Amino acid sequence: MGAGATEVLGVEEVRSPRYVYDITVENTHNFFANGHLVRNCDEAHLAFSALEGFLTVFISRSDIGPLGIVFPTTSLGQWEGWRTWAEASTVVAEREADVLGDEVRSARAAGSTPSGAAIRAARRCSSLVSGLKLLSGMDEQWIVQRTPYGQRFVPKWVAHHTDDLFRAKEIPKVVLMSAILSHRSADYLGVPNNSARSWIEADSLFPAENTPIYHVDTARINYRTGDLETRLWVSRIDQIIQRRLDRKGIVFTVSYERAKLLLSRSRFKDIMLTHGTRDVTDVVDTFKESSPPVVLVSPAVTTGYDFPMQEQSQYIIIGKVPYPDTSDPVAQARHEDDKDWSSYIAMETLIQSCGRMSRSAQDRCEVLIVDDNIRWFMRRYGSFAPSWFKARYRGSLATVPGPLV
Repeated sequence: MGAGATEVLGVEEVRSPRYVYDITVENTHNFFANGHLVRNCDEAHLAFSALEGFLTVFISRSDIGPLGIVFPTTSLGQWEGWRTWAEASTVVAEREADVLGDEVRSARAAGSTPSGAAIRAARRCSSLVSGLKLLSGMDEQWIVQRTPYGQRFVPKWVAHHTDDLFRAKEIPKVVLMSAILSHRSADYLGVPNNSARSWIEADSLFPAENTPIYHVDTARINYRTGDLETRLWVSRIDQIIQRRLDRKGIVFTVSYERAKLLLSRSRFKDIMLTHGTRDVTDVVDTFKESSPPVVLVSPAVTTGYDFPMQEQSQYIIIGKVPYPDTSDPVAQARHEDDKDWSSYIAMETLIQSCGRMSRSAQDRCEVLIVDDNIRWFMRRYGSFAPSWFKARYRGSLATVPGPLV
């Protein structure tokens, strides 16, 4: 913040694909209000993953290999072994970092420019030292995640590391803003759950009637779903598409396997577009440029992509309640600690999916859910959703409704 900034300069709508509102004081996200320094965090539902990424330590094989260091054979959960290994490896890495740093400093002292390779090597080794020092102090509140290129050390819960953010005396006010923020989101971030937490929930500017959300009786969709239920699922999706051939639609399948299954069995596979992990943007662009009827079948565009309405109402089909894959060690550890964690993530993904085609007050998009698990999910975990979302959820229908006009 620049010197002399003492008040909010303005609150304005920022024209961007994300339709965010920003509070600006001299182009920063911190400002003074009533004598208090306030830290402003927009898109706060992303804060958990952002903090996780900031805190995560990655040790690469390509960085430790040249130093003669190899990963220990200790079990992933045996932290005493990891700490001992990190302490011993730090000594080796520090020695090499000193050598590389001296080479760069000596070159500069001699009036020459050190090579880019030398500078990069010194930086990588210095970063390795920092990572190893952090690792030497870690405990069971961290999770080891193997990758093809090394080991990632991920905090189980970021709330254990956010005292400086939410309890710092020099910043007594923190503003978290998001269209899908909930008290559970704040809990997971470590926001104190006491009288210091104030909650303001504003009404949505988008008319609820423009984005109705229905469950259509189909079948329970999960890893135990059999062939009969799968055929019912595909048939129900085809019924929805058949009555909406004058417009564009998206089917969210959660997994690539289920997307392939739908394309292999649907009567409308000729108007369907799908993608792999490398051509998402290209396929999305093709979908946007195509005229109806066209259907994008995707497990991956639940966030980060917007599909604003052009001339015609659109539709979204939620093929499955989007529970995360708990085979991942990080997700598994969090689920074991907190049985609600997976459901919280599922609700967040569901809300994001339902909003992909509703990016302005004028957009009209109906959402049809074809997984019967949504009944108990909304009953049990509806509190994880904001009021504006619950106002759009209309419950269950026995048959496919007519298209939104």
